[in-house]
Formats: sequence, structure tokens, C-alpha cells
Amino acid sequence: PFNAALGVSGAVAPPLAEQLQNEPWFHGPLSRRQAERLLTKDGDFLVRESSTTPGQYVLTGQQGGQPKHLLLVDPEGVVSKM
Repeated sequence: PFNAALGVSGAVAPPLAEQLQNEPWFHGPLSRRQAERLLTKDGDFLVRESSTTPGQYVLTGQQGGQPKHLLLVDPEGVVSKM
């Protein structure tokens, strides 16, 4: 969706949580194990909210038949939180 951050005048971006809910790759709060069960082949991925630390987001993907979990941080190195 377009929003003011992308240079469209007059548009207001909804809160991040609301934006994420509309994405097919976002799965809300999930444990590592639950996320791993959803990945069936290399290249599969999802973004989830940490089940142990609410507000932290993790990119979970499968590479070489193995799950990988990457904590998402902003460019300044701050862990993502809503």
C-alpha cells in the first residue's frame, strides 16, 4: 500500500501492527517450533512475533533443509518493537 513515507501526499500509514496483519508472510505470535513446522521447503519464510518476548519480530526461513531464525533490528541496531 502507498503511504506518506513513500511520498504519496495526504496518505496516512496505519500502525505497523495493522499493516503486518494484512501480509501473507506474517503469522503473529509463534514459537520457534511452531514456525519451523510451517516451513516445508528451502526458500519458505515467515515473519513472526516472538512468543517469549512480545514486540520482538523474527524472520524465520528454511535454507539447506535447516530452519534459520533472524531477529529483526532497525538500521541503528535497535531490536524491533512495537
